[in-house]
Amino acid sequence: MEKQELDTDSIEMFIAILRRSDELSMVLRSHLYIESLLDEIITRKLPNPNKLKGKNNLKFSFKVDLAEALGILPEDYASSIRGFNGIRNNFSHKKGYVLTDDKLSCIKVKWNENQKNSFCKALQFSRVEGLTTGLFYFLSSLRKIRDNI
Repeated sequence: MEKQELDTDSIEMFIAILRRSDELSMVLRSHLYIESLLDEIITRKLPNPNKLKGKNNLKFSFKVDLAEALGILPEDYASSIRGFNGIRNNFSHKKGYVLTDDKLSCIKVKWNENQKNSFCKALQFSRVEGLTTGLFYFLSSLRKIRDNI
């Protein structure tokens, strides 16, 4: 699980990079960011995280299950991450995959009314803008989970 190439403390910089990307790049980069956060969340909770050092073969879905089983990733967040993983897999394995607003809604977890309204307005402007706005809220909330461990 030793894969900390992303600076998960600099979400603003990450979002700035996303804004210059297409949907596919946004999804793939965000998936990497989510995986790095999962690695940090799990590592912080385990009593002996060094036992996993150098084990890059843990599947993404296992990391989600492990974080949920450890009680550090609430079920609704785990479900959203699984939904986002499905989007990533579709982009990776289905030629010509098109992201729909319905699929994108999987990242809406415990948002307040302002966040929901911002997401909807951004989505009306463009799917890329909606994706950027939604990912900002989603990744920010995952960082809060990490920071509270």
